[in-house]
Amino acid sequence: MTPDTVLDFLNHLEESRGNTIRTRNARLAALRSFVHYLTDWLGPELPAAMRRILTIPFKRQVKPLIGFLTRAEIEAILASTDDTWTGRRDHLLVLLLYNTGARISELLALQVQDVLGRRPSRWNFKVKGVSDARFLCGDKPSGCSASGFAKIV
Repeated sequence: MTPDTVLDFLNHLEESRGNTIRTRNARLAALRSFVHYLTDWLGPELPAAMRRILTIPFKRQVKPLIGFLTRAEIEAILASTDDTWTGRRDHLLVLLLYNTGARISELLALQVQDVLGRRPSRWNFKVKGVSDARFLCGDKPSGCSASGFAKIV
Protein backbone atom coordinates (compact mmCIF):
# COMPACT_ATOMS: atom_id res chain seq x y z
CA MET A 1 0.00 0.00 0.00
CA THR A 2 1.48 3.31 -1.14
CA PRO A 3 0.24 6.90 -1.07
CA ASP A 4 -0.40 6.68 -4.81
CA THR A 5 -2.71 3.66 -4.45
CA VAL A 6 -4.54 5.36 -1.58
CA LEU A 7 -4.99 8.54 -3.63
CA ASP A 8 -6.21 6.48 -6.60
CA PHE A 9 -8.72 4.76 -4.31
CA LEU A 10 -9.94 8.07 -2.89
CA ASN A 11 -10.30 9.57 -6.38
CA HIS A 12 -12.21 6.44 -7.46
CA LEU A 13 -14.60 6.95 -4.56
CA GLU A 14 -15.36 10.50 -5.60
CA GLU A 15 -15.38 10.22 -9.37
CA SER A 16 -16.57 6.71 -10.22
CA ARG A 17 -18.78 5.91 -7.26
CA GLY A 18 -20.05 9.45 -6.71
CA ASN A 19 -19.25 9.54 -2.99
CA THR A 20 -19.12 12.86 -1.17
CA ILE A 21 -16.06 14.49 0.34
CA ARG A 22 -17.31 13.46 3.78
CA THR A 23 -17.27 9.78 2.73
CA ARG A 24 -13.82 10.18 1.19
CA ASN A 25 -12.48 11.71 4.39
CA ALA A 26 -14.04 8.93 6.47
CA ARG A 27 -12.26 6.29 4.36
CA LEU A 28 -8.99 8.20 4.62
CA ALA A 29 -9.40 8.43 8.39
CA ALA A 30 -9.86 4.66 8.57
CA LEU A 31 -6.76 4.07 6.45
CA ARG A 32 -4.74 6.50 8.54
CA SER A 33 -5.89 4.76 11.71
CA PHE A 34 -4.73 1.44 10.28
CA VAL A 35 -1.34 2.91 9.35
CA HIS A 36 -1.00 4.34 12.88
CA TYR A 37 -1.70 0.85 14.23
CA LEU A 38 0.95 -0.63 11.93
CA THR A 39 3.43 2.04 13.01
CA ASP A 40 2.89 1.13 16.66
CA TRP A 41 3.11 -2.59 15.94
CA LEU A 42 6.01 -2.69 13.46
CA GLY A 43 7.85 0.43 14.45
CA PRO A 44 10.87 1.17 12.25
CA GLU A 45 10.24 -1.95 10.16
CA LEU A 46 7.24 -0.26 8.53
CA PRO A 47 8.13 0.82 4.97
CA ALA A 48 8.58 4.57 4.53
CA ALA A 49 5.98 4.59 1.74
CA MET A 50 3.34 3.45 4.22
CA ARG A 51 4.27 6.25 6.63
CA ARG A 52 3.74 8.78 3.83
CA ILE A 53 0.06 7.79 3.80
CA LEU A 54 -0.24 9.75 7.03
CA THR A 55 0.69 12.94 5.15
CA ILE A 56 -2.28 12.73 2.77
CA PRO A 57 -4.47 15.68 3.75
CA PHE A 58 -8.21 15.59 4.26
CA LYS A 59 -10.24 17.45 1.67
CA ARG A 60 -12.10 20.50 2.85
CA GLN A 61 -15.78 20.59 2.17
CA VAL A 62 -17.94 23.64 1.85
CA LYS A 63 -20.80 23.58 4.32
CA PRO A 64 -24.01 24.78 2.74
CA LEU A 65 -25.24 28.08 4.07
CA ILE A 66 -28.48 27.62 5.96
CA GLY A 67 -31.00 30.11 4.72
CA PHE A 68 -33.89 31.70 6.54
CA LEU A 69 -37.44 32.58 5.70
CA THR A 70 -38.34 36.13 4.84
CA ARG A 71 -41.23 37.92 6.50
CA ALA A 72 -43.35 37.45 3.37
CA GLU A 73 -42.69 33.71 3.38
CA ILE A 74 -43.63 33.46 7.08
CA GLU A 75 -46.82 35.41 6.41
CA ALA A 76 -47.66 33.05 3.53
CA ILE A 77 -47.17 30.03 5.82
CA LEU A 78 -49.34 31.64 8.49
CA ALA A 79 -52.03 32.48 5.95
CA SER A 80 -52.17 28.86 4.84
CA THR A 81 -53.29 27.60 8.27
CA ASP A 82 -57.00 27.02 8.67
CA ASP A 83 -59.32 27.63 11.64
CA THR A 84 -59.32 24.04 12.90
CA TRP A 85 -57.61 23.00 16.14
CA THR A 86 -54.54 21.75 14.25
CA GLY A 87 -54.49 24.87 12.08
CA ARG A 88 -54.49 27.14 15.14
CA ARG A 89 -51.79 24.96 16.72
CA ASP A 90 -49.59 25.16 13.63
CA HIS A 91 -50.16 28.91 13.39
CA LEU A 92 -49.06 29.39 17.01
CA LEU A 93 -46.02 27.11 16.63
CA VAL A 94 -44.76 28.94 13.55
CA LEU A 95 -45.31 32.30 15.26
CA LEU A 96 -43.44 31.20 18.36
CA LEU A 97 -40.51 29.80 16.41
CA TYR A 98 -40.27 32.91 14.26
CA ASN A 99 -40.70 35.50 17.03
CA THR A 100 -38.56 33.91 19.71
CA GLY A 101 -35.88 32.18 17.65
CA ALA A 102 -36.31 29.16 19.91
CA ARG A 103 -35.24 25.69 18.86
CA ILE A 104 -37.89 23.04 18.28
CA SER A 105 -36.74 21.14 21.40
CA GLU A 106 -37.07 24.31 23.49
CA LEU A 107 -40.57 24.91 22.18
CA LEU A 108 -41.61 21.31 22.82
CA ALA A 109 -40.37 21.60 26.41
CA LEU A 110 -42.71 24.56 26.95
CA GLN A 111 -45.38 23.77 29.54
CA VAL A 112 -48.75 25.36 30.20
CA GLN A 113 -47.60 26.96 33.47
CA ASP A 114 -44.74 28.63 31.56
CA VAL A 115 -47.32 30.47 29.45
CA LEU A 116 -50.35 30.93 31.67
CA GLY A 117 -48.48 32.08 34.75
CA ARG A 118 -48.67 35.32 36.69
CA ARG A 119 -47.36 37.39 33.80
CA PRO A 120 -48.96 36.02 30.61
CA SER A 121 -46.97 38.38 28.40
CA ARG A 122 -43.68 36.70 29.47
CA TRP A 123 -42.99 33.13 28.52
CA ASN A 124 -40.26 31.07 30.14
CA PHE A 125 -38.17 28.81 27.92
CA LYS A 126 -35.48 26.36 28.91
CA VAL A 127 -32.80 27.54 26.50
CA LYS A 128 -29.69 25.56 25.68
CA GLY A 129 -26.77 27.03 27.58
CA VAL A 130 -29.03 29.24 29.70
CA SER A 131 -30.90 27.93 32.73
CA ASP A 132 -34.00 30.02 32.08
CA ALA A 133 -34.82 32.61 29.45
CA ARG A 134 -37.86 34.84 29.25
CA PHE A 135 -39.37 36.07 26.02
CA LEU A 136 -41.89 38.84 25.71
CA CYS A 137 -44.79 37.70 23.61
CA GLY A 138 -47.29 40.49 23.29
CA ASP A 139 -50.09 41.25 20.90
CA LYS A 140 -47.90 41.58 17.79
CA PRO A 141 -48.29 39.47 15.72
CA SER A 142 -51.75 38.40 16.81
CA GLY A 143 -52.16 34.88 18.06
CA CYS A 144 -48.86 34.82 19.94
CA SER A 145 -50.44 35.89 23.20
CA ALA A 146 -51.37 33.77 26.18
CA SER A 147 -54.99 33.89 25.08
CA GLY A 148 -53.94 32.51 21.71
CA PHE A 149 -52.13 29.71 23.51
CA ALA A 150 -55.14 29.07 25.76
CA LYS A 151 -57.30 28.44 22.69
CA ILE A 152 -54.97 25.60 21.70
CA VAL A 153 -54.69 24.08 25.17
